[in-house]
Amino acid sequence: MTIAQIKNQLSIQTVLNHYGLSTNKNKMLCCPFHGDRKASMRVYPETNTVYCFAGSCEINNLDQIDFILKMEKSNKHEAIEKAKSLCGVIPTTKTYTTTYPTMPKLTPSELFKTYQKSLHHHKLSQQYCEARCLPWRLLEVGYKSRKAADKWGRGCIIFPLQNAKGEIVSLYGRGITGSSHFYQSGRSGLYPNYPGIKTKILILCESIIDTATLQTLELPLENYALLSLYGTNGLTPEHLEAIKQLKNLQEIIYALDGDEAGHQAIATCGGC
Repeated sequence: MTIAQIKNQLSIQTVLNHYGLSTNKNKMLCCPFHGDRKASMRVYPETNTVYCFAGSCEINNLDQIDFILKMEKSNKHEAIEKAKSLCGVIPTTKTYTTTYPTMPKLTPSELFKTYQKSLHHHKLSQQYCEARCLPWRLLEVGYKSRKAADKWGRGCIIFPLQNAKGEIVSLYGRGITGSSHFYQSGRSGLYPNYPGIKTKILILCESIIDTATLQTLELPLENYALLSLYGTNGLTPEHLEAIKQLKNLQEIIYALDGDEAGHQAIATCGGC
């Protein structure tokens, strides 16, 4: 696939969507290459280019491939290969390439990196985090644009769920308007992670939001760990298996809401 073919097939809007960037009604967005407090970068769909008008920015005119190069901090060859992947090109040992109409499926870890970048350029999601006492600069948290091609989790704060190896294997989304929340199909992993083997005190929280809030507090406890349930009925076999591995565990603290559902959940979890 030649560079000309890539530029003909890959739109600048597709590239922006991949990095979780969206424009306003004037086709402007905050430039991701400098501390931009206002929308200084304009998108030109007809030429598939962007241009930053901020005098303090060293970036000016970029096409699709150059934009990828700057975002990935890669070399030209790597940027071209990335652009090919966004076109749906699958590497082959034959003398020609095969193209597919659908985008390649990114891993949860790759998706989460794009959502993290998006949060740094989306004021409304930052304000939501601050209102919920979630210091987004300190936590592993992202934001998925309402304009994203994939409908799952649009307009949500995104949290990563990890497996026992510390790998991101699934994502959770919490809407910044209303109280909607989304788990990926085939959910797996725990939040914020699997408790360490030295854990003596385990604090079970009712929701991921609650757990994220407590993460930034220094509690007067020794060798404690936080673990989120997925709602009052959200104690899964994966939770139970992780708890069984804690050979030094001495106490479990239930940090659930003091309503009827919370009391019932504690009664149910009491045997874990």
